[in-house]
Amino acid sequence: MRSHASKPKRVKRVQPKPKKTKVVVAPKPVRTPPPPPPAPRAAPGALTAATTAASGGTSATQILALIGLLIALIAIGIAVAPLALLPMPVGMRLERNRQTIAFTGIAIGIACVLVGLLNGLSGG
Repeated sequence: MRSHASKPKRVKRVQPKPKKTKVVVAPKPVRTPPPPPPAPRAAPGALTAATTAASGGTSATQILALIGLLIALIAIGIAVAPLALLPMPVGMRLERNRQTIAFTGIAIGIACVLVGLLNGLSGG
């Protein structure tokens, strides 16, 4: 007869229990609306023309251009004036410098008009 003592005992192996893991749910991303498309750019001259037309008044650009044209017209008028209309001392000085007076007046007039136009195109 065999006794219980001689029989080898079976050892139960215990498997470790799986650890419980917390499930973390990521928050859903909030959808933002797409940005509006950029506005088309206007040419610098068009913007200035629109603001000048909207204001209705005279701007420094127009005044400067008019002054330049006025100087040019006065210089040309003096250069082509007949000697009989001028006093004798002025007529003698004018006779030698008619071309110089005319070209100088035209140059000043053109410069003023160009400065006025550039000022208007730059938005000043």
